[in-house]
Amino acid sequence: MNLETNLVVMRVFFIATLVIFFSFLEWWVHKYPMHSKKFKKYPILGLLFESHIGSNGHHSRHGYCPNHPECFEDDHEHEPILQKFWFGFFVAFWGSIPLFLLELLTSFDYHLTLICFVSIYAYYWMFEMVHIATHDGKHWQREFLRKIGYFEIMLSHHMVHHTIKFNMNYALVNHWADYLFGTKYQARKSSVLMVRMITSVVLLGFLTSFLNLVYR
Repeated sequence: MNLETNLVVMRVFFIATLVIFFSFLEWWVHKYPMHSKKFKKYPILGLLFESHIGSNGHHSRHGYCPNHPECFEDDHEHEPILQKFWFGFFVAFWGSIPLFLLELLTSFDYHLTLICFVSIYAYYWMFEMVHIATHDGKHWQREFLRKIGYFEIMLSHHMVHHTIKFNMNYALVNHWADYLFGTKYQARKSSVLMVRMITSVVLLGFLTSFLNLVYR
């Protein structure tokens, strides 16, 4: 495999790895800091817990409503949910620093920092959009997701967390981590096994292709 082909393969595996990692990060933050009292003692993580399931938190406003789509049709928040475009840049900037330092301090020139920055911002932007579309029917995000056919899938997944199983279906944008860690409600064993196998292949593929470039 020549250099250019190996670069393309490595970048494809890198993007796939990022998507899996973002799903894991979304899943972990929701499952642990936002739902576990153990994290209340930590300054920032404690705020996440209170804002999510505190007395005036997210679940107190969107807790266990009847299990039908209408319970998510109106704006139940005390204030409208706004999509914070600026915060996406903040998250993407700090999330890309490790790769920036890696490429700065080594001879790597694979544009991984740029790929990481764009990927983080795109994922965060999608997260904001999906969350608004789920809980606030007054904005354009819901109609956009309906047009691309993703809204019903996302809504049905997220409704389980709010209405049926408080400790299931933590991921919102990408449900991969719920399958991977066994928190997908009524997931088939074959689907869980397939996700775990693909995850292993993606991680191994990225590591192998990256090392082939480093030690070429």
